[in-house]
Amino acid sequence: MNKSRFFRHPGILPSVASNLISHVFQADGRAFSVNDLLAWSDPIPRESVAEEIRAQFVTRTRNSAEKLWVLPACISLEPGWRDVVHGDDKERLLAFVASLSSPQDFVKLTMREIKEGLKLPLLRVLRILARLEAIYWVPGPRAMRVEELVAWDPQQRVEVSAQKRQELLELANQPWVQALAWDDIRFPSIDERGMGAWLVDQSRKKELSLRQLDLCDRMLIAGKSNWGTELEEVARAGLALAERQPGSLEKASLWTQAFTLRYGGLEGKTLQEVGDLVSLTRERVRQITERCFDAIHASSAAMPALDRVLSASSRIAPSSLPECNIQLADFLGEGQGIKAAIDFALALGKSPGVLVAKHRISTLSGYELIPCVVKASEPSGWLQVALSIARQEILTVGCTNFVRVAGLVAEQTGEVKDMEALRQVLQEAPGFERIGGTDGWFTLVDGESSALAARIRKLMSVATSTVNIDVIVTMLVTDDQWLYRDVEKSRAVPPSHVLAGLLKRWDWLESDKHNKFRSRTVIDQKSVLSDTELAVVRVIENHGGVATRADIAKVLITELGVSNPTVSICLASSPTVIKIEHSIYATNGRELNAQALIEARKRYVLEGPRGAGLVRADVDLTRPFTVQVTQCNTPKESRHRIVYLPRAFLPSATGVFNHAGSAHGHINISSTGQISRIAAVADAIGVGLGERFELELDLTKRTYGVNAKKQSTLLDDTSEAHVS
Repeated sequence: MNKSRFFRHPGILPSVASNLISHVFQADGRAFSVNDLLAWSDPIPRESVAEEIRAQFVTRTRNSAEKLWVLPACISLEPGWRDVVHGDDKERLLAFVASLSSPQDFVKLTMREIKEGLKLPLLRVLRILARLEAIYWVPGPRAMRVEELVAWDPQQRVEVSAQKRQELLELANQPWVQALAWDDIRFPSIDERGMGAWLVDQSRKKELSLRQLDLCDRMLIAGKSNWGTELEEVARAGLALAERQPGSLEKASLWTQAFTLRYGGLEGKTLQEVGDLVSLTRERVRQITERCFDAIHASSAAMPALDRVLSASSRIAPSSLPECNIQLADFLGEGQGIKAAIDFALALGKSPGVLVAKHRISTLSGYELIPCVVKASEPSGWLQVALSIARQEILTVGCTNFVRVAGLVAEQTGEVKDMEALRQVLQEAPGFERIGGTDGWFTLVDGESSALAARIRKLMSVATSTVNIDVIVTMLVTDDQWLYRDVEKSRAVPPSHVLAGLLKRWDWLESDKHNKFRSRTVIDQKSVLSDTELAVVRVIENHGGVATRADIAKVLITELGVSNPTVSICLASSPTVIKIEHSIYATNGRELNAQALIEARKRYVLEGPRGAGLVRADVDLTRPFTVQVTQCNTPKESRHRIVYLPRAFLPSATGVFNHAGSAHGHINISSTGQISRIAAVADAIGVGLGERFELELDLTKRTYGVNAKKQSTLLDDTSEAHVS
């Protein structure tokens, strides 16, 4: 551990001022965030840099200074306070403190009272207060909000019992505390000697400040918590340090829940399963979990509960998965399983020491493949990287090949290894199987729980006939939402003969000699499909097997309340749907009904493209005209709802329009047809969600008017326009 680095107050701005900051400061060629101003780990900046930051703060808060003046400074005069200020600042501070009834009254003063008492400019007052606060400041958890950090009374002390002091002393000697990195996301070092030495110092004190006590209590709890509790704490800390923040307490709680659902529980959940549970898209869940992992990898994360679980599982291995969960229940926590803990460790790049593999075991009903926890070999260096890469590939597409793994290993480690050595390592991994008829492709124990398998289960749940391997390959390679085709996360889709060989190994599928597959048993659609996918399948069935996009969108938006873009994403990425032609869809894995296709084409022609033919030739746009638009059906605040103007009126009807009667605010029509602020106006005149209303525009006077038109038609895709 690097004990030369630790977190402390840099003495630039006091915490009361930092609480008013919403943007970073730019000084000395770098950015300074709020976290930096309360928990600094680099050498203390030069005074000229500190002065530049204070000047930026004064400039930014000039228009809202009243908020600052009424705030209590909450800064106490601790031993040594006379030594941190100098010159005229020191003389004025000594005189001001002497005028108080007691030095203890200083902590109760507001910013205005301190400034008037010192008779100094705000810049110098901030410098004095920051240096006084830095004497005793204990950085809080890096995941804590600033308003929480400044809420504690710095002068309040709590008596510590002899039992707790003994617990702190024992905690200081625990291996995980001794190994804490200086930049740990939950327990960053605040002492250059390390957190173990800091805990020893606290164990010798009979009284602690609220900040000191909070940090000690959190470390004591962490040393005794189970894996489920620890996962939630790590998720909360990681997301709070992510590059993009949740923005609100409600959203932070939702993001934490999504992360714990993904990597917690008995076996973890797929992105789609998590998305269905928390009402987020699969892609959004992936972004959230990726941000948390990026934050964890950028720092360090001590996880003593996870280490205890993996160590205990290694001692009882080999053991069946259910038996292992029972024996480790106290370490895991309620509802948690060893497989999810192992998967999380692997996702972090840690070597868990154990793996879950299926073993062929004799039972009363014959031989069965039973998932068991077994000890794993301990590869190091590039070997561990190779196993991690192979597993990530297989968790997505079910299989990978030696050449691809070797290339990614060389890219990440800078080492080019012998292909034969790589094959020997991977062949010893649990569940390793070469895919028949190929030399380079293989799978591991995770193949049947991959994202590929989940998508094929969706397909087989709706298929009524055998599905050709070509259909499955087409379904995969045309789905960018699944593969996330970017530079760092791209995956190699296997060719059709490799994919056929992989699918033939899955005992829940059966195939013929023509590589046509079907499920051996009926798959319950509700167990594998999302609510949106179930609704899409139902709409297509109700239209004889072929439906237009308007048919599907009309039901999804009215019944499920999803947005129009979500409809597009579902139709483009769901394995249950196949696109026949533009805006016409059928259920994948079923024979096409020719008559239903003819009827769908007729409906599409009658509906017409979105916005086409809306303006008749006799409509004069130089005069006021009225068009029917639809209030957004999403149950959100009006400022988050979007109403669209038909494209036929673009780009003529764009820009800002004021209300003709001045009863409502202005609206703005973008070049894409989005009408901002009109949803709030529609609410004000009584238009309900999903209802149509009339919008009157005058392009000459740049004014608008609205008129409620009560009807429940939604997504008609055609609107009428007439001249007023």
